[in-house]
Amino acid sequence: MSILANVQDGAAARAARETPAEGVGLFPIELCFLNRETEPSVADQAQINGEVLEAFSGQKVVIRRRVGQAAEVRPSSGRGEPDWGVRGMRIAQGNPGLVERQLEAIASAAAQTGNPPWVLAPMIATADEANHFAAHARSYGLTPG
Repeated sequence: MSILANVQDGAAARAARETPAEGVGLFPIELCFLNRETEPSVADQAQINGEVLEAFSGQKVVIRRRVGQAAEVRPSSGRGEPDWGVRGMRIAQGNPGLVERQLEAIASAAAQTGNPPWVLAPMIATADEANHFAAHARSYGLTPG
């Protein structure tokens, strides 16, 4: 069994490298989107992903593509559960090209660092969604996780 760190950016990955962590179990890419008015460019996303990949060069790194943002979570419906709205794979339905830009940025960072990550798709609801995402990730030379 491996000890894997959860990180929020390159600085956290570099700090985790100084621990017994043997890789990154979760780097949630949506952290690139927080506190921004617009989506970061592919180059900006690639640079952020690259910092995490470089910190664990040759080690397992799992990057989770965008789930959504905390601001997108609506208050509880009264059943004691938040109303998650459109999240996970379905967030891309209203934003054509979102998944492609994220996968392009991850693939670019992988090529630049020589450290190919696993890519996790959040909140998959059906086998068709899983198969679609896995094929999409593979088309960029990435390993779906």
